[in-house]
Amino acid sequence: MPGFKKFLPLLLLFALALFLRFYRLGSVPVQLGNDEISIAYDSYSVSRTLRDERGNFLPIAFQSHNTYKAPLYAYMAMIPIRLLGNTTASARTTSAVFGSFSVLLLVIIVHHFSRNFQLSLISGLVLATAPWHLLTSRHTLETNLALFFTLAGLALFLRSRLILSGLFFALSLYAYHTQWGYTPLLIFILFIFTRKRLAPFLAVFLITLLPLSIDFLKNRHITARSSTEMLWTTGYVRSEFQRGRIPALHGLSFFTSAFLGNYSDYLNPGWLFFSGFQLFDPHDAFNQGLLLQIELPFLVIGLISLRRYFAKNFKFLLALGAISPLIPALTQGGVSLYRDLVSVVPLSIFIAAGIYRFKRLGLAALTLSFLIFAALYFKHFPLHFAVRFQYGYEQIAYFLKTVYDQYDHLRIDPHFGPTNTFDGVPHLYLAYYNKMDPLLLQNRRESRDRGLEFAKYQILAVDWERLTPDPRTLYVVSAANLPPPSITWPQPLKTIYYPDGVPAFAIFKSPP
Repeated sequence: MPGFKKFLPLLLLFALALFLRFYRLGSVPVQLGNDEISIAYDSYSVSRTLRDERGNFLPIAFQSHNTYKAPLYAYMAMIPIRLLGNTTASARTTSAVFGSFSVLLLVIIVHHFSRNFQLSLISGLVLATAPWHLLTSRHTLETNLALFFTLAGLALFLRSRLILSGLFFALSLYAYHTQWGYTPLLIFILFIFTRKRLAPFLAVFLITLLPLSIDFLKNRHITARSSTEMLWTTGYVRSEFQRGRIPALHGLSFFTSAFLGNYSDYLNPGWLFFSGFQLFDPHDAFNQGLLLQIELPFLVIGLISLRRYFAKNFKFLLALGAISPLIPALTQGGVSLYRDLVSVVPLSIFIAAGIYRFKRLGLAALTLSFLIFAALYFKHFPLHFAVRFQYGYEQIAYFLKTVYDQYDHLRIDPHFGPTNTFDGVPHLYLAYYNKMDPLLLQNRRESRDRGLEFAKYQILAVDWERLTPDPRTLYVVSAANLPPPSITWPQPLKTIYYPDGVPAFAIFKSPP
């Protein structure tokens, strides 16, 4: 695709992708969520000590909250975190950068299939503005990184760079657990449709996966997500089947029914275009799908027009769309926009084909629809869903650092939310934002009675009725767990508010 006339629009598209992913990166979403802070802290800890939060040396699976996350994001995030400091934006920078480059990779892939530069650019534009991809590109999460390596592997494969392709495809498995099933499926259909010699490709792919494979076999009963999240591990059915109380045929019937139900849910237009993003409460009229609502008719038109624009490659694209939700459909817990992120690729191509059919009208509709979404996402979303991202722990961390030397004990209740029922991980926010020595957490003390203790900090629930105040102690609780009127207690030393002005946390000092 030589020439300035092609380079300039490609450059503008990349600039747009970068802007949308970096604009207010540290405040939209408002703070790092539960999984984000775990990855961010592990990245910081490994960069300082070569060990994660739990003291594991250069792990291939990060224990996290006993969910054993894929390792690649934590290792790659060390660079921006060390360069830019322990901030919300620095933790998300890796995702924003690779999300932006994914847009360019899609342009390259679509151009290979269609030889149509305008259609390729529109495909990139659809991905750049897709709420689905925009959301995941602004989170410290593994799935967006995995998508980049998958697209890079596909682009290199199509250009016959098989050794590099094998390397990038293998790295996608280090990036996110869903790729363990999806990437081999994608490689299989690539072989079916291209019939390329795969010996060098498979050699690099399998050799690169050796450390991951060894770790999986060694710790398959502990660190393997497949041991807890797949449909066949559903607690009741698995236990009853093992005891012989459910015949094998019944078990197969259950599995088939659950899988087909999940698969159809992932293809549900309501989920994709009207409710999947969940900007607001489920029944709010302004809720948003994973893709822009105006794109639904263009998706239909694009599917009808696919053969016209992609000639003999349209069958591969249909196969790509069919296999994308397969692995997520095999997991428990309902539809997940993170597990099925790979579906955004074929859907973006199909929608782009529909928009290309009506160029000016389609681009105008896309622009208007995205501007409406952007106003909702960047202005209103941070106000309504701050609690989802454990808002307040960053502010608490900074405040406690300023008064650290004035108190002997700092006790933080791990519960938060409007009803004080959500469980948080405040110790990670304290350690990350205050750049604590990772050895403090690696050598922490934990018990049922004393909670989690390190340095002066104690993470333990506060029951005001049973509490015997310690002298020179600060108590941090959610605003839903204030001292009852029957207990004499000083006024809060500090109150932390959600962005909409509602109290989130209160900090008390022990009575004199």
